[in-house]
Amino acid sequence: MARRTLNELKWHPGKSLEGVEITYLHRGAPGDRVTVDASELVALERSFFVVAGSRGDVRIPYHRIIEIRKDGEVIWKPKSDRHALHGDMKEVDRAIRGGGGRTHIEVQVTPNSRKTALTGVDPWRGRLNIEVREKPVSGRANREVINLFARLLGIPAGEVAITSGAGARQKTVTSGAREGQGGPGRPPAWPMMLGKEYQ
Repeated sequence: MARRTLNELKWHPGKSLEGVEITYLHRGAPGDRVTVDASELVALERSFFVVAGSRGDVRIPYHRIIEIRKDGEVIWKPKSDRHALHGDMKEVDRAIRGGGGRTHIEVQVTPNSRKTALTGVDPWRGRLNIEVREKPVSGRANREVINLFARLLGIPAGEVAITSGAGARQKTVTSGAREGQGGPGRPPAWPMMLGKEYQ
C-alpha cells in the first residue's frame, strides 16, 4: 500500500524521499489531481499523510493517492482501478450538500454485513450505500458509521455525527470537515473510497 511505500522510502537504509512526488485525487483541482513533492511531507500517520499547505498543515488519506513517482518513474499505483465510480458522480453530488459551514451526507446503511465500507450510490434515494459489520444494537452500528466517515474524510470521529435517522437505515451524517476534506461544495474522493473496507 501507499503508506508502506512512503515509510520504506523514508526509513529504509539506502532509500530516501528525495525526488519523490505524490499525486492524489482532489476534487475541484485541475484534472481533479494534485501533485506534491515529498519535501512538503510533514508526517506519515496511520491512515493519512500530512503536507504543509499555505493555510497550515493538510491531512490527506492514503486511499486518495493515485501514484507515487521517484525521479519521474512510477514506483507505486493502486493494484485495482478504484477511480471508476460504481454509479454516477451526479448521484453522489445529490447525496452531499453543504450548509452552515458543514457537510451533510445522505446515506442508506445496511448493518450486520460482512464488511464495513462505502459500497455505492442509490440513484433512486439519492443516498450513498454503506455497509457496516456491527448489528443495530445499543448504537453500535451508528458508531461504526461515524468511524467509517471519519476514516474516509481523514478527520477525528468527534467531527462527525449522525444528525438524522439514528434509529433508521436512512441517515444523515454531518461532518465539520474543512474544504478539500469533504467540506461544503467539495466532496472528498468518493470514487477511490468505494468498496474499500475498513477495520
